[in-house]
Amino acid sequence: MTTWANIPIFPGAMEVEDDLPAGYHYSVEKADPQAVMLYYRKEMRKTNWEMLSIADMSGTGSGPGYAMMYTSGKDILHIEIFIREKITHVLLRLE
Repeated sequence: MTTWANIPIFPGAMEVEDDLPAGYHYSVEKADPQAVMLYYRKEMRKTNWEMLSIADMSGTGSGPGYAMMYTSGKDILHIEIFIREKITHVLLRLE
């Protein structure tokens, strides 16, 4: 899969099965959170989504990570990038 709901997916992503009602969760073994964040900054510029915010979540006690928000019309996209068990995870969620 290269996109979810027309949103780019980081190359080499592996879907994670969970109970997200309105989102997509995947992991990437060979990339750190900063590489994934930079990928989204670059790739989202090619879409009709506009960045609202980006936050470095490293100080929250959960290790390195980022929270990004984009808007397109009335839609809001949340991208959460974090480490779990030494593997980078990404949550994509639409509102």
